[in-house]
Amino acid sequence: MVPVDKAENMADVADVASEAFRLAEHGLFPIPLHRPLPGGTGCSCGQESCKKQSWGKHPVKKAWAKSVTQDPDVLQQDFEGLYRNVGIVIGPAHGIPAEQAIVDVEDDTDAGTALARRLRGDSRTRTLPII
Repeated sequence: MVPVDKAENMADVADVASEAFRLAEHGLFPIPLHRPLPGGTGCSCGQESCKKQSWGKHPVKKAWAKSVTQDPDVLQQDFEGLYRNVGIVIGPAHGIPAEQAIVDVEDDTDAGTALARRLRGDSRTRTLPII
């Protein structure tokens, strides 16, 4: 885990915590994710085996699927003052109706890009900013 003093920008740390709270207020389930290290030198997990395409995209908690919450006290422990990314749990297992489920396709590989194009077809898509 990378300490806060290694963050590129302390405001970024606060912004991520704020976003986690905001997502929960909108009925979503935020989870803490690792972050890419400043300068693109690795992942905050510190694992040598962490592949570049996973930097900043995998959960901090091993049992993340069982520990999702909107509880502000837990979110504060998970995010405030910590160098983390935020993700959301998007599956029906957490009360999201199937017709409102979100599909997330990682298109940072050729196979992922091809799958995203096939699934998207002529549908309009919306790109959200990455925190």
